[in-house]
Amino acid sequence: MAAARGGCRPSELVPARMRHFGPEEYWRRKHAVEEAYGEFWKEDPTLDPRSEQFDRLKFMDFYRQILDEVGLPMGGVAVALDDVSVSVPILVEKNGHDGGPTVLEAARGGAVGPFKKMSQFLDRLIKRRRGRIEKQDRKVLDGVSAYMRESEMLLIVGPPGCGGSTLLQLMSMRGVYFSGREGKVLYNGLDVYDDAKDMIMPLQHTVRLVQQEDVHLAPLTVLDTLGFAGACLTPPILPYADFVRNMRIGSIAMSLGIDRVFSTPVGDENIRGCSGGEKKRVTIGEMLVGHIAKVVLLDSFNKGLDAAATLDITLTIKTVASKMGFGVAAIVQQPSEGVFNAFDRVLVLDQGKPIFFGRPSEAQGYFEGLGFKKPPLRSVPDFVCTVSDATMFDELVPQENVDKVPRSVDEFVDRYRKSQFYEDCRAEIEKGVIGSHPMIHSDYKSKIDPEAIAFLNNECLNSKMRQFSLLMARNIRLEFLDRKTNIAHFVLSALIGLVLGTLFLGTESNQAGAYSRNGLLFVVLVYNALSGMSSVGKKYALKNVYLKQHASRFYEPGPFVASAILVDAILSFIRVILFGVCVYWLADLNPAAGRFFIFLLINWLGNLVVDSFIRLFTTLMDIDSATGLVGLGLLACIIFAGFLIPNSEIGGWYVWIYWISPLQYMYGALAINEFYGRDLFCTPSELMPPDPSIATQFKTCPFTTGEQYATVRLGVRQGFEWVWYNIAIIVGYWVLFLVLAVICTYTLKPKEFKAKRLLNDSEIADETEMVDVVSETLHSQAQLKFKKEAETRDPSEQKKFAPAYIVWRDLSYTVPVGKGETKQLLDKIDGFCRPGRMIALMGSSGAGKTTLMDVVAKRKTLGVIEGDILINHAPQDDFFPRYTGYVEQMDVHYGKMTVRESLEFSARLRLPERVPEEEKQAIVEQTLDVLLLRDRQDERVGTPGVDGLPAEARKRLTMGVELVARPSILFLDEPTSGLDSRAALLCTQVMRNIANLGCSVICTIHQPSIEIFNQFDELLLLQRGGQTVYFGELGENSQTLVDYFTRNGAEPMEPGQNPADYMLLQIGAGLGRKKVDQQNWHEVWKSSPECAEIARLTHEPEGGLVPKDVQPFTFSGFRASSRGYQLKHVLKRLVIMRARSPEYILVRFIVCFFQAVLLGFLFFQLDDDQTGVSLMPAALFMSALAGSMQIANVIGPIVNGRPVYYRELAAGMYGVSAAWLSNVLAEIPSAILAALLFQSIFYWTIGFRASTYGYFFLANEFFMLWCIAIGQAVAVLAPNFAVAQAFPPLINTIGNCLAGFLIQKREIPGWWIWVYYINPFAYYLNGILDNELTGQTFVCDPVTQNVPFLNPQPGTSCTALDNADFSYVNLGSAPTFEPCGFCAITSGDNIKEPYSVGVWNKWINIGALVGFWFFFIFLHGFGLKFVKHQSR
Repeated sequence: MAAARGGCRPSELVPARMRHFGPEEYWRRKHAVEEAYGEFWKEDPTLDPRSEQFDRLKFMDFYRQILDEVGLPMGGVAVALDDVSVSVPILVEKNGHDGGPTVLEAARGGAVGPFKKMSQFLDRLIKRRRGRIEKQDRKVLDGVSAYMRESEMLLIVGPPGCGGSTLLQLMSMRGVYFSGREGKVLYNGLDVYDDAKDMIMPLQHTVRLVQQEDVHLAPLTVLDTLGFAGACLTPPILPYADFVRNMRIGSIAMSLGIDRVFSTPVGDENIRGCSGGEKKRVTIGEMLVGHIAKVVLLDSFNKGLDAAATLDITLTIKTVASKMGFGVAAIVQQPSEGVFNAFDRVLVLDQGKPIFFGRPSEAQGYFEGLGFKKPPLRSVPDFVCTVSDATMFDELVPQENVDKVPRSVDEFVDRYRKSQFYEDCRAEIEKGVIGSHPMIHSDYKSKIDPEAIAFLNNECLNSKMRQFSLLMARNIRLEFLDRKTNIAHFVLSALIGLVLGTLFLGTESNQAGAYSRNGLLFVVLVYNALSGMSSVGKKYALKNVYLKQHASRFYEPGPFVASAILVDAILSFIRVILFGVCVYWLADLNPAAGRFFIFLLINWLGNLVVDSFIRLFTTLMDIDSATGLVGLGLLACIIFAGFLIPNSEIGGWYVWIYWISPLQYMYGALAINEFYGRDLFCTPSELMPPDPSIATQFKTCPFTTGEQYATVRLGVRQGFEWVWYNIAIIVGYWVLFLVLAVICTYTLKPKEFKAKRLLNDSEIADETEMVDVVSETLHSQAQLKFKKEAETRDPSEQKKFAPAYIVWRDLSYTVPVGKGETKQLLDKIDGFCRPGRMIALMGSSGAGKTTLMDVVAKRKTLGVIEGDILINHAPQDDFFPRYTGYVEQMDVHYGKMTVRESLEFSARLRLPERVPEEEKQAIVEQTLDVLLLRDRQDERVGTPGVDGLPAEARKRLTMGVELVARPSILFLDEPTSGLDSRAALLCTQVMRNIANLGCSVICTIHQPSIEIFNQFDELLLLQRGGQTVYFGELGENSQTLVDYFTRNGAEPMEPGQNPADYMLLQIGAGLGRKKVDQQNWHEVWKSSPECAEIARLTHEPEGGLVPKDVQPFTFSGFRASSRGYQLKHVLKRLVIMRARSPEYILVRFIVCFFQAVLLGFLFFQLDDDQTGVSLMPAALFMSALAGSMQIANVIGPIVNGRPVYYRELAAGMYGVSAAWLSNVLAEIPSAILAALLFQSIFYWTIGFRASTYGYFFLANEFFMLWCIAIGQAVAVLAPNFAVAQAFPPLINTIGNCLAGFLIQKREIPGWWIWVYYINPFAYYLNGILDNELTGQTFVCDPVTQNVPFLNPQPGTSCTALDNADFSYVNLGSAPTFEPCGFCAITSGDNIKEPYSVGVWNKWINIGALVGFWFFFIFLHGFGLKFVKHQSR
């Protein structure tokens, strides 16, 4: 082809300094090839991805030719596992322990964050020293042998904990983190772990691991995500790198069906974006867009996808793999027959041991050869996955083979190792499984240029500068997409700057003005310290993405940290500018040349120091621990910044906190910058002494220069050069924290390799799957036992449900989509459900399955619903939740409650109050048996993915909390989503049992197997647009459904094909691309006799669908119990959760204790001299800290508990008042005790009077209660946790500023004074100052503390000036007695006057605090009642 004529070749888009990273010879060949072929896509439209004639396979062949020319062949890679075993370290507790918790065990249960980790470490250390536990290695993979040739696909199946995820990690060369490894992992015969360690990094560039979790940056669009991955994984050294990258992004996105959502954010729980299935496809695409991948490992990639989409993706990957020569190993949940057969080989694992390896077509025959028999309706994949499950034994083993088949996993392994399949596998591995890639070979050293090996051993195949530029572009894009948050931060910075600026507007240069300026500097300091806390969540999200992408060699830690720092610095600078401009000039701070820019510099650097401090801790630990430690660290730095007490007054060992506090250097620099060069003056009232009998010319002004004020009053170091010294120290702290953060980032390991699991009285495991192995084994045994017990119960004990016939007709639903437009999601749907029947709602993604169920279940809060919904002849009314249950897709429960307690709580509040407790308990017992949960009844629910119940047990509990209400209609949304084949089958059988008791069951479902699908009686099938495709009976083995489709022109169903997969494929489900000749099945349905019959049944009253003798449901109230009964049980549950959540309560006590100790020893035993009286208001002002820190603490439980609250409220369990009063009452005991703990240390350590403690106790207690009340009110009013967390700093900043201490009341401008009168901080400070200062007397040190002034009567003793109000001392000796001395503060009244204390009775302050407390309690209730943050 001709060379390119004009324009810019793709390689020229890469700057020269970034392009030549790698062997120069390959760059030379690249340029030569690009010169030779030019812009080939313009001359051949079949090679142009933008052309309709584009031929992807032809392009692959053409590009393979180009790579061969430059010496970068595209050969394939074969992988073999040769008798591989993997061990993880565990701590095994020896028998004989009495089961009682040790002190450290009890402490560990209540500790939070880093304290919890420390107590765990100490507890294990003590146990090991006492010989109670010992460290062992436990195998999670044992003797696994398997292989896949190039272009082949290997399927890994097995029960939870089978070791599949561990196997994929090992194949991805992450096995170096395991404690033990045996056997060989061979890539083209190359033993990468033992014989070719210098090839591990090059191979990691060719291996892509797609993990289970969808970890992405939510604001980025799908195109942003794929584009960044393509840029990182397609090195510029490849010919036409940019062109190929863009082609692959478009091609992969089209293949995965996500090209239509390119401009959609990936999204998360806070940002609306892609659906769950689309997000999973983005996760897959992110790892496939890189060009040099030769092995792709997929861990449960179909989680959240329907069967048709899973099959489409599997077939697409298979086509690409066969052409590109890369191998694929995948774990698939609930694989369909089509997906199962699409793979070339299958490996069946159980408890980390292989029980079969061979062709998928051979699996059924092998297990049936052992004596098992596949049930007629069970698919081959489900049969293979459940064959080793003890609970399925009776279903799978004919009676004549009971004594012949293997039972335990070891017996399965033994039979497999004696089979021909194992011998064939071993023979192939020993012969050598070799791919065609010439660079990955056992004699690679003789075939690869050493320069190429050195290049491939780089962590990333892009230069560091290119990595940095890519990361910078991504981070800037991320901030742009999250501009609403950034704009909110900018506006908030400017707003707080305006508030502070107008509050200190035109501050004069008198003595009161100097005091106010100092207070303003402290507020600026605190704002800079605390404003960075809002970035913890964003940094943690970046950390999780970093762990995934760094493991996949997207980039190195250095460029990642550097780019993040630079973007944060830019945003911080903008915020500082907005804040500083408003504050500095409105408050009339030092106008000298350059001082404003120094002010901005100090604030910016301080902001960066705090940001780097936060970055360090978010790198080291989890988000809760980081938040706790950072908060405590900043609190200590603020207290010891030098504002509350000068460093000269700090005594004892804790003075080191002052010297290591970065904030004290920032405060010192701000103070010097502001006061040096400023002249101060005194108003007549500020001259000393204030005695009117002494002439003004003899009085003295305490401070006449800012330098004097800063040095003497504030205790900062003398000399303006200390501004620059302090700035240099601040920069040093910034560099120190950044260096530590970079080092920690380089050593950071993915969380799955860290010890974090504790088995009850058993083992502490490093590998998550080890926990699942043991627990699932015990679970299976217990299930078998209790299943048999349940089957032997008298059927009469199983109470029937009240019959409910639900009919919906002409049901349509539209929602607003902005700018006055609407979108129709449901289009005139008819249907019904009868008692004892199960209806499956199915369709492609976006068809409206869940929408329809939400509408019928009366769960929608937005949009317009048209049509009729009838229950037993009567229209649907507000009593509908009383006799229905809704099992949501997300298993939302309180993790601290046990299974039994969760069921009992639901039963007590969902069943009528008049039902005896014995009958409610009997229903709970029956539910435990029906759901096979009896063996887990005393286990805590736990947190998904962390601890507690496994996914399938959690799903059954979600069913159970609805089932105990004896619902006549049960709705279930995706009950099998995310479950393996065994768990999905178990949950479906439970649903069938529920329906058999007379309940009407309506269920949406994804990718059901044949056996699961045939559990349903009827199907309502929808296509995109919410249009009906089919509604009616499934028939025996779904034959009625199949006959309908074939009769109306569909292709015949293949033998053995799953009817669910068949009908989805016929209507064009999957990735959303219809066939060219795809008919409109909705139009077919509307013209069918089946549709006419359904219309007759639903529209004609006498149609015979609903028996005439069935009575409508009637109830006397919307709730099943009285308000008092609801409050009793809701409060009881909340108290139990608080008792089991000591991490929440303990953080309150830890914070109070920590603050009390710091403040108590900082102001330790204040004397009654001038120093003591000057520090007393500061100490009392800081006592508000114990309460104000609780505002943020109470937000989490309420915001995090919203999903459960909304579910239970929608179910009619209780009313708003029960939740409201429970929230309030549950907090009071711990609040009182925490405040008492604070007072006990703070009050007596400082040395306040015992006679005034009673008032301080009341004021501090009510202030604590008010802080908790306002925190709860914020939690219920804020839309999400991030917004709620922005309010506590704002409340504390404004409250503290206008409390009368940082700026005295008489100095507050008139336009802000109203805030003082509605500020609880002001009433609290006013009351405790009045309480402590009234009746207090103070003295002066005769040498250092008297204020000197000129003797108005020279030669006369100063004592002659004494009068009724003032007394004087001689500071000089006879005969002149110059100067005289005056003790400025001799009683508490002297200090009360500047703070405007005592204007009203101190008990009015207590009354005001009580009033504020009750006001925010009622605001909390108002928010629960009228503010809803959930829209459906």
